Amino acid sequence: MINLNQLRVFYEAARSGSFTAAARKLFITQPAVTAQMKSFEDQCNLKLFKKKGRRLYLTDEGNTLYEYAKRIFEYER
Repeated sequence: MINLNQLRVFYEAARSGSFTAAARKLFITQPAVTAQMKSFEDQCNLKLFKKKGRRLYLTDEGNTLYEYAKRIFEYER
């Protein structure tokens, strides 16, 4: 089951391309973001990110999920 908090962490990491930037935006630690994303990927049984150096890139599955997450969180604004 998708946890809304994990979806928010995913959304911020995907938007910024960085777990560190997502952590700063969400006022949590970078290791907490990493742990949440690992748990989220395991629960979904999907690989959502690819890493190249320090930069994150979305997989095809990650891009699909990001588009849905973006719609959800745009309603908050």
